[in-house]
Amino acid sequence: MEKRVQVIDSEGVVEITETTVEKKVFREKDLLEQKAYFEQMIAKGQEGLARVNSLLTDISNAKIKR
Repeated sequence: MEKRVQVIDSEGVVEITETTVEKKVFREKDLLEQKAYFEQMIAKGQEGLARVNSLLTDISNAKIKR
């Protein structure tokens, strides 16, 4: 832990910096499930984006025809 006293906006403050070590274990099965989930979300996002782009094109085309 590291402490530092300083003045910010004419006010004394103490800044504390702590470093923590975190160990995580990832199982292949869990990672494959996460991968499938994100791939599915990406596909849904791409479908949604295509739909929005299509609607924007419709609006743009309607403006040109006026």
